[in-house]
Amino acid sequence: MKHKIQIRILALIFFLSPTTAFSCEEWTPQTPFPQGNTLYDIWGSSGMDVFAIGASGTVIRYNGTNWSIMNSNTTNQLNGVWGSSSTNVFAVGAGGTILHFNGTNWSTMSGGTLNTLNGVWGSSSTDVFAVGAGGKILHFNGTNWSTMSGGTLNTLNGVWGSSSTNVFAVGAGGMILHCNGTNWSTMSGGTLNTLNGVWGSSSTNVFAVGAGGMILHCNGTNWSTMSGGTLNTLNGIWGSSSTDVFAVGAGGMILHCTDLILTFSISGTVSGAVKSEVTMTLSGDSSDTTKTDASGNYSFIDLSNGTYTVTPSKTSYTFAPKSETVTISGADETGVDFTSSVATFSISGTVSGAVKSEVTMTLSGDSSDTTKTDASGNYSFSGLSNGTYTVTPSKTGYTFVPASETVTISGKDVTKVNFTSSAATHSISGTVTGDVKFGVIVTLSGSGSGSKVTNFLGDYSFTDLSNGTYTVTPSKTDYTFTPTSKTVTISGADKTGVDFIASAVTTTCSTWDDVIAEYNAYVAGQVTWDKVITCYNQYIASHP
Repeated sequence: MKHKIQIRILALIFFLSPTTAFSCEEWTPQTPFPQGNTLYDIWGSSGMDVFAIGASGTVIRYNGTNWSIMNSNTTNQLNGVWGSSSTNVFAVGAGGTILHFNGTNWSTMSGGTLNTLNGVWGSSSTDVFAVGAGGKILHFNGTNWSTMSGGTLNTLNGVWGSSSTNVFAVGAGGMILHCNGTNWSTMSGGTLNTLNGVWGSSSTNVFAVGAGGMILHCNGTNWSTMSGGTLNTLNGIWGSSSTDVFAVGAGGMILHCTDLILTFSISGTVSGAVKSEVTMTLSGDSSDTTKTDASGNYSFIDLSNGTYTVTPSKTSYTFAPKSETVTISGADETGVDFTSSVATFSISGTVSGAVKSEVTMTLSGDSSDTTKTDASGNYSFSGLSNGTYTVTPSKTGYTFVPASETVTISGKDVTKVNFTSSAATHSISGTVTGDVKFGVIVTLSGSGSGSKVTNFLGDYSFTDLSNGTYTVTPSKTDYTFTPTSKTVTISGADKTGVDFIASAVTTTCSTWDDVIAEYNAYVAGQVTWDKVITCYNQYIASHP
């Protein structure tokens, strides 16, 4: 998003953070120039109070509208300027010159060196660094200046830090030094170009500028080259904020940029079961994809203000949260983190039919578990990895179709593993032996009723019987059976071996009454006519 305001600066690029970029659409000189001497550095306590210094002891001050010339009380060239406030400003220059401004006047300080000093910066009024020719580094503790060893004889041109324990100095031959608060060490900037100035907005967003339009950027660990769109030597850079940046150079040029096109970043980390090669998808006001590195880090850069959604994905893994919506509003969004877990899936279905609820569902295969159906017959096994499983329903008194189901999970849930229940049925069976086998009528009563006729082997069977109590009774004319009947109880299983022994009925007729009784039995259908004839013959034989 553009901010429509005045533009007064040369071409250069400035970044708010390692991934926050801006460019100024147009840099224009501020005219008329307040004076013609070359200016070498610039600093301000705010956008309404800016100091620029240069050749022949030049010091000029900006009040937000106009520049005015100040009396520095020296003709020595001034190369660097910095202050802790508008009433505590330091300027350094040729011959070891150190000037101090108390809010009213400039005065000379002794630094104990004749080496030209090129840059000055401090973390506070009692922690100030000045650098210069021959690798000279001075430190001011609020009272006195003392020399520090930087381990180089290269001329140092600029110094800046984000704190007393994170200070950078730059100079000839691409020299970059870093101080951790105690010692100075060398950093590689990847250039041999002389560097003249250094400044940053944070410890992870530092810039160095120099000969040939060189602009370097440090992300807190490494330096990289940036294109500034110019080959002109850059001598100094400073900003009061991300949208108020000054740069100065040869011929008295004063540059001021306030029209910036900002881009920002969204970054974070994926931790947990998997870190690397997770696909991160950006949607919303812009779309993009990237993958996490070996440590789980990812970043989307060059994003404008807006609302975005970040979604992680990788086969066989799930993420918490599933996605994250973030809003960029003038700053990077960091810490958009996710936790990964090995993906698990589910097997689910329904039992319908004669029974639905409280059916025991057993899982076997690559994992084992049991659960029961709810009142609607629904069941589910969750937390399952990819693999092959068998689901088996069971409940006393019922059968199920199919008896079991084998399913394979491959990267997604398996649903509709359904079963149909039926009330379980059983049988009662047995055999009639003895004087007769075939044609015996076997009658069933009790919890169910029916009749069967034995086959030539004497076998019979009643099927499709529910659990319950039954009585089995055999019968056949002219035969008795032992036992006369049997009571059996079915409880989840067939009943076999319900057997009977048949015996033929033997009749002796010695009186006429016996013959009459046998005849009546015939009439009643209880005996055959042959039985009546046999009885009559017995009677005749017993009465000669």
